[in-house]
Amino acid sequence: MLYLTSRATAQNVVLNNGGSSITFNLGNGTGPIGMTNWMVDADPGVSQLDQQWFWYSINTGSGWTTAAPINSIGGLSSSVSGSTLDAFYQNSTLEVALQYTLTGSSGGAILSESVNVLNESSSSFQIEFWQYGHFNLLQNSENVVNIGGSPGAFSFVSQTTTVGGNGMEESLNNPYANYAETGVPNSVYTDVSDGVQLNDSTFAGPGDEAWGLEWTDTVDSEGLWNVLQGENLSITPTPEPGSICLFGLGLGALGLARRAWKRSV
Repeated sequence: MLYLTSRATAQNVVLNNGGSSITFNLGNGTGPIGMTNWMVDADPGVSQLDQQWFWYSINTGSGWTTAAPINSIGGLSSSVSGSTLDAFYQNSTLEVALQYTLTGSSGGAILSESVNVLNESSSSFQIEFWQYGHFNLLQNSENVVNIGGSPGAFSFVSQTTTVGGNGMEESLNNPYANYAETGVPNSVYTDVSDGVQLNDSTFAGPGDEAWGLEWTDTVDSEGLWNVLQGENLSITPTPEPGSICLFGLGLGALGLARRAWKRSV
């Protein structure tokens, strides 16, 4: 694969396909960090997503680093080809590779996503990895969030809204999340960004709710860790008479080979 690099320019990245659009601040743009402002053609004036992004902390043997968003790793390179965004962060210890592909359709959209971590060092390290999600469906502040699975192996997140009966579900393949948390956005965001162990609360709402997932693992020297390899997230709209049909959302498995990573540096 060939990657065109985008560096140092203060701008957001926007993916568009089939009437759907998503805005990304990869760290050199404006607004909240990460994925924001998801529009679909069924309701083009309303964003279904306030923020979704990732934080991490590693222990190379001398103690844990402070939790930080993945963009703090530095060395950003990114490219957009059609409706696919590739982004890489790299330093001497690790590289994180993201890939998003957006497919829109009438009244819906699918987003395929992969997140992979490569250990660039000559020794193994422990890692903690967090995902924060704040989907305020239809911006009506009447959302219900449920995280399924069991402690140590949380396997899906579902979210519905009382307006129109629309909902989303994120189903995880291995590795399942070790910890999870639901609650008001400020509380969940603080726990994720501070790097605390999530409290395993699995239900929140109705209200303006957010959720977090946390993984813990060991990454071998020069090893590859597929954090969200094989993740699926979908929305099944169930519109009531006179309501607005929401959207379909998917985070699918897209493997990023190590060779492609190295070529991106």
